[in-house]
Amino acid sequence: MDKLMLINFMSNEIEKLRLLLNRNSVDFQSTIVCVGDAIYHQEAVAKIYPNATVFVLQDDMLLAGLSVDARSNAIDYTTWVSLSIENTPVVTV
Repeated sequence: MDKLMLINFMSNEIEKLRLLLNRNSVDFQSTIVCVGDAIYHQEAVAKIYPNATVFVLQDDMLLAGLSVDARSNAIDYTTWVSLSIENTPVVTV
């Protein structure tokens, strides 16, 4: 099992995330938070890393005019900060 970490994925280029992780996606078990442009790719990231916990920042979705529902796995800033404290290291891509 991988060391737990938090990845703040901000890019619209999923390939950057793959290069950073450079491992078998099925085995990767950590937390990924999609923020910024990455909010549009949350479902793709979840499919690539099925054993990872994938969240999306709620405020970024609302600012983009996207609806937030139970399927979106949206979190607020307080939860994001808590995840940052609980998971080490924290990497931003």
